[in-house]
Amino acid sequence: MELKKEHKYFEVRETGWPKLDPLFPVRDEPRERPCILIASTFTKKLSLAHNDELIEEISRLSKLGKWEFKVVLHPKLEEGRVKKFTEIQNKNLTYYETTNLIPLFRKADVLLADSTSVITEFLLQE
Repeated sequence: MELKKEHKYFEVRETGWPKLDPLFPVRDEPRERPCILIASTFTKKLSLAHNDELIEEISRLSKLGKWEFKVVLHPKLEEGRVKKFTEIQNKNLTYYETTNLIPLFRKADVLLADSTSVITEFLLQE
């Protein structure tokens, strides 16, 4: 605002906090075992949530107990698809109904995703 007053040739507007600001500084969170974050978009042709074979494999792998799985799905995804993931929840796999992904990013080692914007957001953590 100070520079605007001095130079008078540009406009300054406060727009709020950008979506990813809370991600920084990037920091590791301790974990007992590797964590896989699964994220999916809602577009049927692009969504991994529409692949029943993949869901079955995720379920199988989660039961091995070697990894912790966290699942987040796009809010526009139809209820029947969401149910596929809520039904396979177990002590190693948790479904999160949220749009606040930063806490999940911080806990994940690997991201399994389709075409969702979550990919680029997750990559910012290096």
